[in-house]
Amino acid sequence: MIILVDGIEYIMASPRDENSLEEAIKKNTQHIFGEEAFYFDFKTKIKSAAGIGSIPDAYVIVFTPQPQWCILEVELSSHPLYGHVIPQLTKFNRAIEESTGRNKIANMLYEAIKEDPILEAKLRKKIGSGEIYKFITELISSPPNIIIAIDEKTAELEEAIKDIRGNVHIIEFMTFRRKGMAEEIDAYLFNPIFNFKARDIYISKNHGISKSKGILAEGMRLKKTYKGKDFIAEVLSEQKIRFNGEIYNSVSMAAVAAIRSTGSKRATEDGWRWWTYIDPESGEQKLIDELRKG
Repeated sequence: MIILVDGIEYIMASPRDENSLEEAIKKNTQHIFGEEAFYFDFKTKIKSAAGIGSIPDAYVIVFTPQPQWCILEVELSSHPLYGHVIPQLTKFNRAIEESTGRNKIANMLYEAIKEDPILEAKLRKKIGSGEIYKFITELISSPPNIIIAIDEKTAELEEAIKDIRGNVHIIEFMTFRRKGMAEEIDAYLFNPIFNFKARDIYISKNHGISKSKGILAEGMRLKKTYKGKDFIAEVLSEQKIRFNGEIYNSVSMAAVAAIRSTGSKRATEDGWRWWTYIDPESGEQKLIDELRKG
């Protein structure tokens, strides 16, 4: 494959190793995850009580506009999927099922933020609060996005990730090198993980709003029938959900609160795949996760 830019050829090049691919991804964090993404590349093993765990390549906090956290696994397409990639992700899933694993991640993120005054100031401004530790712990209580960054996406990989629980994304990050230059001048080809442009979401008149910007519109009502009970939550802003008189910082935290109100002790839930809304055009009840695909 060749990319031609103003008559200059860039030829597809394989990364020298996994580290060089990871460095290229880190350098382009804002383009991949958004301008206000927070990238953390500390390498620490996260383990379950039974000692099962792995070492992710990085963690990323994104605002799309809902705050979400991501686990980044950088791989080369030459690595064996079932001998390396899938076991890594399976072990990490097992580790974060327990509160000790999630608490360790929250503490690492908080310490990294406190050690960087500029980063801390940026995050404070973004969340509109000085309660950074509270924000981090609540964020980590929701399921992460699992991001596999790889130099070439294959049909085998797409098939293999079906064995991984959670919200798994693949980003094909391809490198192209300028032809005929002694110095390495690279260009990259990839699709961003999230849709960062605000979208128009139309809400029925019953919700009191005709049009709004963002994935979840202010005033939008979220619904769920669970264990014979009907639950309703309201979107106050892009990052605030009201449920049962309390305000939560994500749809996932609101979902956990609803589930626990039934007597369950569940600690995590993917709110995007739990809450539903009424599509004003079709009148159908749909998962709010469908709004992120539009």
